[in-house]
Amino acid sequence: MRWYVNAWKNCVNFRGRARRREYWTFQLVNCVLALGMLALGGAAGSDAPYFAFIAVVLVPSIAAGVRRLHDIGRSGWWYLLAFVPFGGLVVFVWSFIDSDPHGNKYGDNPKSLPGLA
Repeated sequence: MRWYVNAWKNCVNFRGRARRREYWTFQLVNCVLALGMLALGGAAGSDAPYFAFIAVVLVPSIAAGVRRLHDIGRSGWWYLLAFVPFGGLVVFVWSFIDSDPHGNKYGDNPKSLPGLA
């Protein structure tokens, strides 16, 4: 759960790097919570909880995606591919690539940072 909390600590940080574990923990927990909000809204007859949740996690999700791209040595601008047809598939595949093993222009390898191993 600390990976999820760490992603929230960097929720508007578009600099630096995010490991696969941080990125995928954040995305998967948010997916489960979004499904819960959708079910809650369906039971109440309103999709408002779901859309409110999506509004809250939109920017932090994009920030995590940009930091994930930085981790593999790509510019965060590549995240814009997610908004064009089939570009999201490219970003999805890139999200599974292992970290650049050494420091890159976006920072040190997060796997080597104390407290996040």
